[in-house]
Amino acid sequence: MRDKDLYIRILGIKSPWRLSHVELSVPHGEVVVHVEQESVTNQLPVIACISGLPMGISQQSR
Repeated sequence: MRDKDLYIRILGIKSPWRLSHVELSVPHGEVVVHVEQESVTNQLPVIACISGLPMGISQQSR
């Protein structure tokens, strides 16, 4: 199983959402999962940061 597939299953990501990419920061003990809405123009990505702390979700414009 690929890393992206694992996070899709763990987080339950389903259409109309898709996992665009995953960033691993070993020094900070974080995994940042970038989730975007499928086939929508001018979308805002949803970013979830998973670490030893509670998961936080934020939106950032491109």
